[in-house]
Amino acid sequence: MSCEKNCKNGESFPQRKGCLNYLFHESLNNDDVFVFYENWVDEEAIKFYNETEHYLTYKQNVEALIESKQVFKLATLA
Repeated sequence: MSCEKNCKNGESFPQRKGCLNYLFHESLNNDDVFVFYENWVDEEAIKFYNETEHYLTYKQNVEALIESKQVFKLATLA
């Protein structure tokens, strides 16, 4: 599944203000595993997005489909 055209750098999502990039991955080994990689300008941008109607609707629609969820906050080293 590819959403690059619609999601690249948040261009099609004005509610993603502060999102530097958004990558959506599917595991090559397990069709049930997906990874979202998002790079934000700061924590405030994430908090703002998490309160948007877009995100709240998405969360409500997929909540029953998610078996487990892990969030990793990462630092760029190089």
